[in-house]
Amino acid sequence: MNRKRMQDCLDRLCIPLTVCWVPDKTKPVHGQISGNNLFIYDSDEKEAWLTLQHEIAEYKLQSVTRPYRLLVNSLIETIEKSVYTQKEEFIDFLPKMATVIQEVQGQQSLVRKVGLRVLNPRKKISGRYGERVKR
Repeated sequence: MNRKRMQDCLDRLCIPLTVCWVPDKTKPVHGQISGNNLFIYDSDEKEAWLTLQHEIAEYKLQSVTRPYRLLVNSLIETIEKSVYTQKEEFIDFLPKMATVIQEVQGQQSLVRKVGLRVLNPRKKISGRYGERVKR
C-alpha cells in the first residue's frame, strides 16, 4: 500500500507525522499538515508522491522560518501596545478638549453680551482663523 510506503519515508526522515492519504477532489489544496497528520488529497499516485515531497519540504521549512515569525509577531505586539497607549491618551484628551472649547465659547458669548472690544479696532481681521493683517 502506498500510504505505508509514504509513512516509511517520514519515519526514515525522522518526521513525527502520520500520513493520511484520503483522495478528495473537492479540496482546494493537494495536501496539508494539520496537527500531527500529513493529509494528501490527490487521487493520482504520482501527484500524491509530489504532494508528499512538497509537504515534507514545507514541514522542514517551518523550523527555518519560525524565528522570523516569532520576531514579526513580537514586533506587531509591541507596535499594537504602543498604538493602543497613544489611542487611549487621545481618548482621555477628548473630554479636556471639549471642556476648553466650551469654556472659550462661553467667554466669547460673554464678551459679545457685555459689548467689550477685545481686538484692536484699527487692525483688520481676515483669514480663516482670524489672523491679524495690517491695512
